[in-house]
Amino acid sequence: MPAPSSVRALRHPGLFTRSSSNVVVEAAGELPRGMTVIDQRTLVERPAPNCDRLTAIDADAAWAVVAEAIAHFSH
Repeated sequence: MPAPSSVRALRHPGLFTRSSSNVVVEAAGELPRGMTVIDQRTLVERPAPNCDRLTAIDADAAWAVVAEAIAHFSH
């Protein structure tokens, strides 16, 4: 569920495991235009990370947040 997870990442960042990565969005047409390319190579010389990428979520804690929100708005 990308959209709810995006909001959850902003409101509850501690639920997620992050990884610093170099991410580029293809605009030159060498790959399909708009393709997101994440460099995960373990080379000595590689591009510097330019963003934090969310790689995992604490599922139990995330569902607890959802249940709490439902309970809050169900009254």
